[in-house]
Amino acid sequence: QEKDKLEGELTEAEKKRDQFKKAGGNFKERATNMEKELQAERAAKVALEKDKAGALEQAGNAAKEEKTKLEEQLAAKEGKIAELTAQAETLGKEKQTLVEQS
Repeated sequence: QEKDKLEGELTEAEKKRDQFKKAGGNFKERATNMEKELQAERAAKVALEKDKAGALEQAGNAAKEEKTKLEEQLAAKEGKIAELTAQAETLGKEKQTLVEQS
């Protein structure tokens, strides 16, 4: 009877040991999975930041190109204004000459 009792206790102890091993294994597995998830999240954040930086750089380059185009257009318009002003002065002088001759 004592032997049966000891065998029962031994069986219970083995069951508990197996449960603890399983629980420990599950904990390690969960911890490993969580670490993998964190690494994936970090990688995604880094990729997102790189994408943002790339998009900002592209936007900056596009803005610079647009500024250059606008400056060229402005210079062309200023040149046209100078040309028209010179023509107006010439016409004004010609008019004055005609008025003086008549």
